[in-house]
Amino acid sequence: MSSTFDPRLFRQALGRFPTGVTIVTATAGPDPAQWVGVTANSFNSVSLEPPMVLWSLGRNARSFETFVEASHFAVHILAENQQGLSNRFARTVDDKFDGLTCATGAGGVPLLDDCVACLECRTAHVYEGGDHLIFVGEVLKYSHSDRVPLVFHEGRYAALEEHPELAWSGRSGRNAADRPFAQDHLHALVTQASQRLAGAFHRAVREAGLEVMEWRILAALAGGSGLSLEALADETVMKRSDVADLVDRMVGRGILQRTPDGPDQVHRVAIAPAGQAQLDDLSARAQAQEEALLQDCAPAERQALLSALRRLAGREAGSSA
Repeated sequence: MSSTFDPRLFRQALGRFPTGVTIVTATAGPDPAQWVGVTANSFNSVSLEPPMVLWSLGRNARSFETFVEASHFAVHILAENQQGLSNRFARTVDDKFDGLTCATGAGGVPLLDDCVACLECRTAHVYEGGDHLIFVGEVLKYSHSDRVPLVFHEGRYAALEEHPELAWSGRSGRNAADRPFAQDHLHALVTQASQRLAGAFHRAVREAGLEVMEWRILAALAGGSGLSLEALADETVMKRSDVADLVDRMVGRGILQRTPDGPDQVHRVAIAPAGQAQLDDLSARAQAQEEALLQDCAPAERQALLSALRRLAGREAGSSA
């Protein structure tokens, strides 16, 4: 690799590509204790005849040897409400299947319930891929539903929305008479407003020399005394390995710092002075963008909007959420 090739920027470039989210499962034997599963967005189709798909796995994965030796695997394409399941299989835990009821498929692989689609595969080829191996599977059996899939973009989950130029072009199957309802539909309006806010702010984040995922870490640590890596992964809804990698880089750049905590000297991650300066600058930019977007709203309208959004987010005082 060239010394001028920046892995951080390369990863940031790859993050611009939205993907679906899958969980791939396999087994080392008939005992459920031998089941393994990982969250992966490296899934893709290969061939229709014969039916084949591929995905890749990092060599440092705990389940690496099991997948290499397994004769079969199953790919589960997750639904939009399965973020929790995705997070579970993205983390390093002893029993990812605890509490789950799974059927078994081809080769005895565990099958997860309620996914958008499930593809049971025979491992046909395994190829070298740098720090990953690429698994190509022949699809033996499949099932699918009309559920909405989960999307992943720039290190976070996203919602799948129809492009507005298609919604009223007649190609979406909707009637023009439906347009007034959809224009006032809460989900569509909140999503469009969020995308408008996020698009402008993420440009500011990159101009400040940060990745969007690094900003999320800074925001999660704001105003506190620090968090463990596990707590930070939960707060940012990211994989622990991704958080650890980002924290290492941010500590190296002086944005974050580690502090010993407790008798076992387990380190907590906190914002360093340089990181606090970036956080303050970006918070001011976010406030300025908000003011610009809401400049035509009266103060009472702003307060009503914030109050409604807090209730929807479960953050209103007295909320039962």
